[in-house]
Amino acid sequence: MSKTPVGEVEFSPLQITHALRSSVRLEILISMRSAGPVTVSQLAKLLGLPADSLYHHIGILLQAGLIQEVDRRKSGRHMEAVYERSAEKFLPPGSGSTENVKNTISIVDSIMRAVSKGLKRSLSRFDHGSIPGVRTFHFGYESSWLTAEDVRMLGEHLGKIDEILERGRQRREGMLFTFFRLGFVDIRERKRRASKSDLDDDSDD
Repeated sequence: MSKTPVGEVEFSPLQITHALRSSVRLEILISMRSAGPVTVSQLAKLLGLPADSLYHHIGILLQAGLIQEVDRRKSGRHMEAVYERSAEKFLPPGSGSTENVKNTISIVDSIMRAVSKGLKRSLSRFDHGSIPGVRTFHFGYESSWLTAEDVRMLGEHLGKIDEILERGRQRREGMLFTFFRLGFVDIRERKRRASKSDLDDDSDD
């Protein structure tokens, strides 16, 4: 019954606006990425939520095709379904139409809410200075001018980070880390600077 998740799948507008409107459903997908195939009871422990509150979200993710049932396990006297992501990565539709922009912003908003919840748990429950010489909390908001070659090099470095994270997911040992990254071309309106000739013309009036 097990199915191998495909590499990358692009969201459809329906999947973004409905299935991923909830930060809880995003946390479910993130947990499945790090923990692998899980039951609802296992998800409940991972997320610190009642199992009964997750069935509704699981149903929506199933209907949208973002997760799939891959097995069934015996839990006491009952059989419990095992779920897994249907793809390793889900890609937003990006730019283009107004609808695509709206849906992309919608999913980013949901991701930020999920990240905020996780960060609050981490800062309130974990001493980030407890491991000498190891920085366990990273924060930054950067902006820089990049050429096409710079962007290509940045992509290569991010690819190496992905490899480290994937090794951790396969090993499933150590501390569970969450990384959130967002990069885009920042379009800003820039006012034209007044030239010397403009200033000279003004002084003649």
